[in-house]
Amino acid sequence: MPSSSSLLCRASGIAAALVLTAGSLRPAAEAAEVYHWDLTQSTTDLVNSRQIVPGDPGGLGPGGYTFSGGQGLSFSQAGAEVTETYTIFLVFSLTDNNAGYQRIIDFKNKATDQGMYVRDDFFYFFSEGPRIETPTFVPNQRLVMALRRDGATKLVSCVVNGRPLWSFVDANDEGVFDALFNQVRFFEDDGSEHPAGTVSKIRIYDHVLVSEFTLNPQVDRLNKAFKKAKKAKDKRKMKKIRKQLAPLMAQKAALLNP
Repeated sequence: MPSSSSLLCRASGIAAALVLTAGSLRPAAEAAEVYHWDLTQSTTDLVNSRQIVPGDPGGLGPGGYTFSGGQGLSFSQAGAEVTETYTIFLVFSLTDNNAGYQRIIDFKNKATDQGMYVRDDFFYFFSEGPRIETPTFVPNQRLVMALRRDGATKLVSCVVNGRPLWSFVDANDEGVFDALFNQVRFFEDDGSEHPAGTVSKIRIYDHVLVSEFTLNPQVDRLNKAFKKAKKAKDKRKMKKIRKQLAPLMAQKAALLNP
């Protein structure tokens, strides 16, 4: 059980967007979306029809899946589709921000305490992540978390509602999904540190997606170039810049609603 001295995460991609993998930009076509659950509609994955199992089927409704202690979600990765490199989006809310440790993601099928938590009102990856006790959320607040891990560098980073929280090098592979059991669990603990709340969406990619904070400098540069071309009445260049801006602006929009 995590001790008191020993905590979660945002970005999204679409077909024309860009991704960041091992330090280089690559077309999104090379970054597969492996799982996509819209829990306001169904427990069936929209990518390959994989089922996610709720602890309380009665908790499913038009607002998503509402869970109480020990009634999280789990699914089996039959082919180990996602292990050490990924981006995980969760759209959720918690009913309490003063409940000590509450586990968000379990990577090891309840075999260890390590994993993604909130502790009171801040996010923490126990026990390797930096403990930054900055208040991050209030009860029932809509949270869009992106947790990203690059298998090549072992760098884990967390963004919540567009705000980068922290990053660290996962030297002991605590953020790698257990290939032996291959069971992924959300909002469930091996003990009593279960959260309560509602989750509406879970999306998982097999690459590290570019965040808004990588996109913004690119968009700013292109906007300046467009204004310059417009002032010079260079319609050909303006058209070219519009074409470059379109996928970037589309991804910026997707970041607000993954």
